[in-house]
Amino acid sequence: MKILSVHNSYQNPGGEDQVFAQETDLLRSHGHQVLVYHVSNDEVSRKNPLVLLAIPSGTSKSMLSFAPSCAGRHRTSFTSITLFR
Repeated sequence: MKILSVHNSYQNPGGEDQVFAQETDLLRSHGHQVLVYHVSNDEVSRKNPLVLLAIPSGTSKSMLSFAPSCAGRHRTSFTSITLFR
């Protein structure tokens, strides 16, 4: 199965970051193809919030060409609008 896995990490690594990495590894170890879209809170603090509503065009094209069967999200409230238009 093709899975898009999306995560927004904290500025300081935490438990959710570990869960995200472990989940991605587990999915891959069971033969799934996983495309990761990852951003950091470091990026959030340096950018205008409106800029965060847009996924870079190269990333969008990569996601579309990957054609995932499903997506999993971790801490992605600010990216939800663009991921699921």
